[in-house]
Amino acid sequence: MIKTYIETSNGQIDAASVVKPDNRLFREAWLLDGPVIDVDMVRAREIWRDKIRTARMPVLENLDADFMKALEAGNMDLQQEIAEQKQVLRDATKDAAIEAAQTPEELEQAQPAGLNIT
Repeated sequence: MIKTYIETSNGQIDAASVVKPDNRLFREAWLLDGPVIDVDMVRAREIWRDKIRTARMPVLENLDADFMKALEAGNMDLQQEIAEQKQVLRDATKDAAIEAAQTPEELEQAQPAGLNIT
């Protein structure tokens, strides 16, 4: 029989001896509390913000290219529109839903700026 172990700050524990979350998305925020592994929501929020940063990078890169095209064409309205879209993406990590989330499931529902984060 193969045993699975979970690394904790106190060493390794047998995974079969603890109750662990079904969702492993925030595994790096897991905390061992007796026989139960819980999610440290402060750490989970930082993990989620990092995922937002990663998800918005290619979108920002595309908007940068579009902005340059609008700049070359002298299209001030389009430049302004793109600048506003970029600002929304920059502000995505400050979305109030992230801080308001009390569970990992609620945190996953925070999809700011139309990003699809998984």
